[in-house]
Order: sequence, then C-alpha cells, then structure tokens
Amino acid sequence: MLVLSVDQARHGAWCIYEYETQKIVAYDSFAFDEKKYSFEQVAAGIAVLIQKLIEDYGIDATFIEEISVQRNIDVFKRLAWIQGALFSMFENNGYLYSVVQPGAWQTYCGCSARTKKEKEAELAGKPMEKRRTTKILSIEFVKNQFGVETDDDNLADAISIGWYAVNNIKLRKRAQEPTE
Repeated sequence: MLVLSVDQARHGAWCIYEYETQKIVAYDSFAFDEKKYSFEQVAAGIAVLIQKLIEDYGIDATFIEEISVQRNIDVFKRLAWIQGALFSMFENNGYLYSVVQPGAWQTYCGCSARTKKEKEAELAGKPMEKRRTTKILSIEFVKNQFGVETDDDNLADAISIGWYAVNNIKLRKRAQEPTE
C-alpha cells in the first residue's frame, strides 16, 4: 500500500511511502508564486496536484497536517481554505484520508522542542526572525533518518508527517475485487 503525506501551503511538499516496508518512494516540493496565483487559485491548485499524485501513484491513503492557530488570522484562513479544498476533493472522490496533528508527528520525530524565547514570542504574537526550532529539527531528522539533505523545512515536514503515519496509523488492505 502506498500512502501520501502532505505539508500543504502556498509553498508546500509531499512524500510517498510504501506502508508495509516504511520506505520512501518519492517526494518533492511545490510552490505557487504570489505574483501569479491568488490564494483561491492556490487552494484549487494544491487539490489538483494532490489528486494527480493519488491517481498517478495509486495512493491508498493520504495524510495532511492539521492546521493550527496562527499569529496572523489571514494565514489561518488561507490554510483553512487549502484544507477545505483538499477535504472536498477527498470526499468527492472517495479517497481515504486523515489529518495528523503537528504536535503528534513533531514529538514522534523528535522535532517538538521550542526555546523559551520562541514560546514567549508566540504567546506575545511577535514573529520570530529565524526559523522555529521545530523546523530546524525536522530538517535534521530527515537527514539523519533518511539521508535526505534539504534546507526546505516544508519537505522535511512532509517526510516527517509520513514517517509518523506509517509508524502510528493502522491501515488495512482493501478487499480484493473478485476476478472473473
């Protein structure tokens, strides 16, 4: 069985795992340029991209990251639009899917540490100038676990979400169609 994990955003990424062996089959990043695409087009475009991956690879289940409260309400709304477009596409096509809580995969992959300064800035609603510790740790995790060298924290997150899913979420094979 093949599973797809997605870190969905304007600049996002995906990863495909072979569920039984827990081996990575393929992965990539995607981006929708702000100058070319409205956010409505981004949400629809991501749904089309994910549907094409599901169809091209014969994906059995897809896991997307649950959105979390953002410092900026507009960012939260846009992530919700993407999630809604994906839910609609999954439901309309009868695809198996689930959401993965950020804290669940981050803890499982050892990426959940935040510095005191990051926690204080987040509570105060102040943006951090550098990447959050969780992003740095997910990049380190995929390098150490899989030998994937990347500076793209979206790709590292997609790989990590999939790793969590294949190790913690139980899937059963679909019943075989009767042959004549």
